[in-house]
Amino acid sequence: MLHRARRSLTARLVISFLVLSVVMVATVGLLASIRARSSLQTSIYDRLNAVADAKSDALDRWIAEQQRNLVFVGKIPQVVDAARVALSTESTPSQGRSAS
Repeated sequence: MLHRARRSLTARLVISFLVLSVVMVATVGLLASIRARSSLQTSIYDRLNAVADAKSDALDRWIAEQQRNLVFVGKIPQVVDAARVALSTESTPSQGRSAS
């Protein structure tokens, strides 16, 4: 009878320790998962913002380049003359087509 009581006490202690260990491991795993998810979301948003800034800068450079090209083309005498003819209120439709 005494032998059974020891086994019973030992079994109860092992089961208690096992349950406590499983609860602690599950809690730590859950907290680690939550923090990892939060960290990954922050990292993703930071990267997306960096990409958006880079694309915005590239678009601004492209617009500035197109404006410079337009100013350059607008200074070419043949283009200025053709534009005057095409936009003149006194020009005929055939003159406007030949200017463009």
